[in-house]
Order: sequence, then structure tokens, then C-alpha cells
Amino acid sequence: SIEGTPGSPYSGGIFHILIIIQDYPFKAPKFQFLTPIYHSNVNAHGEICLDILADWFSSCQTLVNLLRSLSSILDSPPLLDPMVPDIAELYVRDRGMWERNAREFTEGFAM
Repeated sequence: SIEGTPGSPYSGGIFHILIIIQDYPFKAPKFQFLTPIYHSNVNAHGEICLDILADWFSSCQTLVNLLRSLSSILDSPPLLDPMVPDIAELYVRDRGMWERNAREFTEGFAM
């Protein structure tokens, strides 16, 4: 699981993640959020769009580093290729509303 970063809309939340390491380190492991999260790079099924798991994966990357990368998107969501464009657009257009939505999701599902 990953804890929400203090001071973020995810603060206080515990987000459970399924990690499938079937072909690791030859292929990137698969990560899936089991806890619903309001995030531009995680869809309603918990599937994650993270470039380090797709385009930039190499067999030298440790699971710890991959988890750090996953945790870092909670603090700073990549907006160039979002899995949920509406959430990414709201993040840019109305950050306050995005934060309220993310906080409500966190309180409703991760606490």
C-alpha cells in the first residue's frame, strides 16, 4: 500500500495496490490500485498509466524504485498523456476543484 503524502489531497489515505511480478525483471510488473483514487493517471479499474512501467522500463529498476515513481505521481501527476483526460484538464483549469474532488475520493475510499 501507499500512504497519501501529508499536505496533499491524498493525505491520511491508504491506497492498496496489487503488484503482479510474473515476468519481472524481464518485463515491467503490473500495478493496479485496489483502492479507488481520483487521479488523471489511474482509471476507474485501477489501471495505471506510468511511463516508467511502459516506455522507460529496464530490468535494472528495482521494485522499490518503481514504487517510489508510483508514489511520486500522487504529488505531481504527469499531464502530458493522462489516462483520464477530464481529471488532468481540471487539474490545470481549476486546481482548487481538483483538490476538493481528490480529497473527497480519499475520504470516501481510502480512510
